[in-house]
Amino acid sequence: MGAHITNTSPMILRPNAAAQTLGVSIATFWRIVKRGDLRTVKITERSTGVLQADLEAYIAQRISSNTAA
Repeated sequence: MGAHITNTSPMILRPNAAAQTLGVSIATFWRIVKRGDLRTVKITERSTGVLQADLEAYIAQRISSNTAA
């Protein structure tokens, strides 16, 4: 029997989708990655993505740091 995934949202987002979720340009997305604030995963040799959980954690961290300021 195969595993069943019930969550309909993707577990890995491509860079353009991640940038759109963050509300930033693709260039800004790559600057965030280069800074080390968000990590990427290799999907294939030529394909990169971001784990949805990592993106959600990054957003939560940004919200909490803005709230604390």
